[in-house]
Amino acid sequence: MEASGVWAASERENVHWIIVKGICDWGMDKTDDFQPLAASAAVSLCKHIFKSKTALDGIIKKKTILKTSVNKLKINSLKLYYNRTEKGISMRQLAVKTGISEIKLKELESFNTSCIKFDHSEFPTCTLHELKKIESVVCDGRRILAVENTSKDYMGYLLSYYFKKKLKQTYKDIKAIVFDFDGTLTKGLNRYSTWQRIWLKLGYNINICNDLHERFSQKEFSHKEWCNITCEKFQSKGMTDRVLAEISDEISLIEGTIPTLKKLKANKIHLFIASGSIRDVIEKVIGETNMYLFEEIKANVMEFDKNGYLKRIIGTKYDFEGKCEYVEKVANMLDINACNILFIGNSNNDQLAYQSGAITLCVNPDMTDPQNKRIWHNAIYEMQNLNEIIPYVDLSL
Repeated sequence: MEASGVWAASERENVHWIIVKGICDWGMDKTDDFQPLAASAAVSLCKHIFKSKTALDGIIKKKTILKTSVNKLKINSLKLYYNRTEKGISMRQLAVKTGISEIKLKELESFNTSCIKFDHSEFPTCTLHELKKIESVVCDGRRILAVENTSKDYMGYLLSYYFKKKLKQTYKDIKAIVFDFDGTLTKGLNRYSTWQRIWLKLGYNINICNDLHERFSQKEFSHKEWCNITCEKFQSKGMTDRVLAEISDEISLIEGTIPTLKKLKANKIHLFIASGSIRDVIEKVIGETNMYLFEEIKANVMEFDKNGYLKRIIGTKYDFEGKCEYVEKVANMLDINACNILFIGNSNNDQLAYQSGAITLCVNPDMTDPQNKRIWHNAIYEMQNLNEIIPYVDLSL
């Protein structure tokens, strides 16, 4: 609060500033007993800063755009993120419009949080050509993303660093993870689920599939009836196990899935899947040699006759409201509390898992509001690699 006031006043007069605050009651009852110690620590830090020529040079250096090489520039990650989200442009859309890969763009919005210095080493670099292309899309061509040696760059970075670390919680007592499958462990190709792919493969209009989903959501019929209606529609089109195999071949895991699962497994994290997808598809996409990573997989089952034609669909009880029930089942199975379980999903059929008391993480959200903190404790809006979930699980124990 005090720092924001000093910042506002100093910015108007273009005065360089720094605040050092000694806190004597952090995490304790209010008391004056530690005031001398806090004051001494604050003064000691000031003394160190003002004796450091490198630090002072970094603060008061003449305003100039910093270049790491002839063609490399520092880019202000905070400004990039702010301007992109203000315009409602997704990372994928920005990649298409600029021709820069999503992975590179994600790097340009990231921060080096291993240390805080005064030499701008925290900011990522890009070429002048890349900078101009990004600014043409998210800043209407205004040259505002290059890092300048001003307090605005430092203030933006320091505040974003603080809140980025503050909001990304690591849960120290996670003992198990329950994953959704479609869109969570798989790449969201055109955002189609396994079921939608089957409807399309059989020649149906996708609206028929979506209409059944909506009617089920409005409780017009039960999950079992939904499966029976779907089965009849599929049978009328000659659905076979070969069609299911072709669908499986079209689905791929998100980058880093197997290495991340192995890392979690090596750290004694119990892994499960509770999905509204189809068991055979899940097994084929994950791969037979990797099935050992999961202690249990719950999903819908398709049964085929000896000629390979669809016989019936056995619906899972652990979809929608059932995901909450499954988390509770896992907790009982492992003799742990539900709050020791991390549930990771991406869509509206995952929303009720929070009612179990589990910690919830929304990744690549689709048809759900990741900002609803009652449902989702945390969110990764554009996850490119499954290893991005690791910071939410403390593996140091």
